[in-house]
Amino acid sequence: MDVICQYCNAMKFKGESAGMCCSNGTVRIPNIDEPLEPMKTLLESSTSISEHILENIYKYNNAFHMTSFGAAETIVENDMPTFKIRGQV
Repeated sequence: MDVICQYCNAMKFKGESAGMCCSNGTVRIPNIDEPLEPMKTLLESSTSISEHILENIYKYNNAFHMTSFGAAETIVENDMPTFKIRGQV
């Protein structure tokens, strides 16, 4: 991550859109804490593992982006199982 937004200080990769984080200062985003270890070291160091993570970070994000969903299982006898999503995704 080598580009820092001048409005919200978001750290971005060189190819990311300029206004993607805060719409060029029109949206106020609360500051977040520094990444925790070991993520901080993986993002900032130059080891072979760090380089691998940074080269493939989009793939990892895509693989895990839906893993934070919570679900409540409702079992109805003789009913077809379904997965319903409500609210913001």
